[in-house]
Amino acid sequence: MTLAIILVILNILLLGYFLYFAFYNYLYTIASFFYKPPKRVEKLSGKRVAIVKVSFNEKTVLRKTLENCEKITYPNKMIIAADDSNDGETYPDIVEWVKEHNGKELSERQAKKYHPDCNIWSSPKKDFMIIHRNTNEGYKAGNMRLIQKYLRANGVQYMYLLDADWTPDPDVIDEALAVLEADESLAFVQTRREHYNRLQGVFQHATSLSEEAGFEVEYPGRQVLGDPILFTGCCTLFRVEAIEDVGGFRAGHLTEDIDLTNRFYLRGWTAAYLPYVSNQGEVAPSYRSLIKQQDRWAMGTARTLKEFYRKVLKSVHLNWRQRISLLRQNMYYSTAIAIEMSLFSAIISVSWIAFFPESYGANLYLLYMGQIGTIYTLLIFIALMSNFVPVLLAVIKRGHFKEIPYILFTSWLFWSLLHTYFWANIKAFFNFKTTWFKTPKTDGKKIVDTTAFSKRRLVLNGFTLALFIGIYITEFYIYGGVSPYAYFWIPAMTVGMFVA
Repeated sequence: MTLAIILVILNILLLGYFLYFAFYNYLYTIASFFYKPPKRVEKLSGKRVAIVKVSFNEKTVLRKTLENCEKITYPNKMIIAADDSNDGETYPDIVEWVKEHNGKELSERQAKKYHPDCNIWSSPKKDFMIIHRNTNEGYKAGNMRLIQKYLRANGVQYMYLLDADWTPDPDVIDEALAVLEADESLAFVQTRREHYNRLQGVFQHATSLSEEAGFEVEYPGRQVLGDPILFTGCCTLFRVEAIEDVGGFRAGHLTEDIDLTNRFYLRGWTAAYLPYVSNQGEVAPSYRSLIKQQDRWAMGTARTLKEFYRKVLKSVHLNWRQRISLLRQNMYYSTAIAIEMSLFSAIISVSWIAFFPESYGANLYLLYMGQIGTIYTLLIFIALMSNFVPVLLAVIKRGHFKEIPYILFTSWLFWSLLHTYFWANIKAFFNFKTTWFKTPKTDGKKIVDTTAFSKRRLVLNGFTLALFIGIYITEFYIYGGVSPYAYFWIPAMTVGMFVA
């Protein structure tokens, strides 16, 4: 009897957890229809803006994207290559770029003012620069701390941050700065991200569709409701003062974006999102790279959950809806833990009923679940469909109706990373040491991805697929039907078996 009650309560609690995330998916989808551009100044101040390109061994794309930054129309700009490369190719290549602009290397004494082990190249007017560390200590955030120091010392008040593969629209600074200067409470303005390698193949198309749906639907919805806007790692115009105010980038953090977002909002800063200026970049070129990338993102996000959940709930700068929204962002990848728990619950209940069908407890469990069966199944379906609705709306908004067949595959692809997300959370909660994974860049060309793929992961996905099939066959035998989960999990784990 006790086990029956525990399983029923667990099922209800897990369903409530999934509905929590589903609620925001639907809420932001609806709110996105009412998006209005934020207020803006009529005339820009003309203050200098640093366009910062962060890179680590990315010769494939860096020189080209630096040259594209020169096309940005804002006149008072400086372009900085913030480079940590040690491959012997990337740094010499961008040195040639700065030399083409009459750039020269600063003396060792001048460079050491900013970092004990760096090289700085600058054109005569500091329009084109390289700030090169001879180490990757602290990863991207460690690199950005050096840039912070340089900008502060030189009185630069605004920074537009780009990863190595991103190319912005020419008017991106004009548009974003008009918003940033209109509201002194804004720490940053996040702009839209799209992908130029989305047509490389079905995998790339599906992956890009998932991310772009956030910029098409979720971020406009957040803007409408006044909920926290996430700094997404790049394509962002910052007020340097705000970065300094919250303690700057934290060296070594795997997801410096969500970490910095939390600290901005906890200090009372806000942010804005602009969907009408865009940047073109890349998605992961292969499933094996996606696994590594998502592992880093999930682990870093789980770390922020661990560090900030109490502070978010107690924040005096956020109302309750904003607190719950920001908490949801920090919990984003923790859904994998709840899903693993629901899988464990399903194994216990199905096995129990299959092997002990006459037991009092098993029959009591069937009775309880039978009483809530219709509404429970309906709510599961509503929760599951929330994964598809934002993506479908993004496709409709853009008029790309040929992408509709990709929608199911997109969700299945990311659902197949269940164990990756689960293990990433465990590593973060227990402070496992890890390294930074640099997603390979291709410049839109097909390449052979050398990222290692574990055969154990393939075996695990295969075992999970077999487990799901066994559960749902048994469930059909017992109940005469299967949970809506079956139509999601079996295709997802099948994708995890064969897309690699």
